Amino acid sequence: MDITKARFVTQDDFDDSIARNLEAREKEILDYMVAEAVLTESATSLAGVGDWPKALVKYKDVRPDRVAAQLTGADLATVNQLQHRDRVQLLLTTTGQEKEKAETSLAALEATIPSERLDTAVTRVKAAAVPA
Repeated sequence: MDITKARFVTQDDFDDSIARNLEAREKEILDYMVAEAVLTESATSLAGVGDWPKALVKYKDVRPDRVAAQLTGADLATVNQLQHRDRVQLLLTTTGQEKEKAETSLAALEATIPSERLDTAVTRVKAAAVPA
């Protein structure tokens, strides 16, 4: 749609929509940053778990409910801890990748309109969000 030919939608509407989307991307990135901090702490606490023992490595990619049906005691606890460590490491990696995608979207939004118009739209959106 060409904004200049729109009957109801104005350039300010378009700019405000960009500003609201910018806010959403910033909050999304914040959520990824929090997740990374938590996952990093978890990974640090699991760093001493060690490598998969040869006798248990066959359970590395087995669903936990199936592991529980086949193992008990210390072996079950070891597999559970190692699988948890591996999942945390994977989540840490994928969370970083998703954060990078959100940062790319954020940069694209910021480049969509001139910075002066974006700043004005951000001010309007913030003012509209303040309860009366």
